[in-house]
Amino acid sequence: LLKKKRKPQEIQVSRKQFRWNLLNTDHLLNPSESNVDERAIFKLHWGVELEEEDSNHVQEMLKHVKDLQSKASSSESIKEITCKLCQVVLQSSQALRLHLQTAQHKDREEDLLR
Repeated sequence: LLKKKRKPQEIQVSRKQFRWNLLNTDHLLNPSESNVDERAIFKLHWGVELEEEDSNHVQEMLKHVKDLQSKASSSESIKEITCKLCQVVLQSSQALRLHLQTAQHKDREEDLLR
């Protein structure tokens, strides 16, 4: 596990990254509601309830990737197309073919399939 190669993660900067109390209190998980032993060394803290990823969005992105792959393999010329997965605007079919081979795009494609 220690020697496993990890993919680099892009930093996602928030405009309000250093401000506190921005979460709606309905999304907070109260630590007192859990069944943790009172003798525990580390006490629980308030957590945040996470939303599950929308499966429709994943299916839509997979369909978009297949569409990009079919356009890249066709002989028709492309003036401008956007890869929604990577948020990149491509100016030609050659640029699209090159983009589909990049490590960044392939990693994001793999993440969709997980």
